[in-house]
Amino acid sequence: QEHQRRLDELTEGFVSIDLSVKSEGTKGYLRIGVRDSGPGFDVQRALNKQYCAECLGGRGLRMICQLSERFYWQSDGKVLNVEFHWGGHA
Repeated sequence: QEHQRRLDELTEGFVSIDLSVKSEGTKGYLRIGVRDSGPGFDVQRALNKQYCAECLGGRGLRMICQLSERFYWQSDGKVLNVEFHWGGHA
């Protein structure tokens, strides 16, 4: 309910997603960048939060960290980047 209320209150802003693929022979990577015009958030604090298996949210960042080779962000919490590699490191 809180999530929907906040979505209904939005009047402007953006989320931009950038994809970059690099491939050399059998090696390569996919880089995904997400930029948000909102106030940002404390990424490290979100990652350090106690894991809750029964909770409906809060698992996404932890999963991305476990599945990706690189996960990094800007200190303002508005830009996140993740890299997935194949065939070794590109």
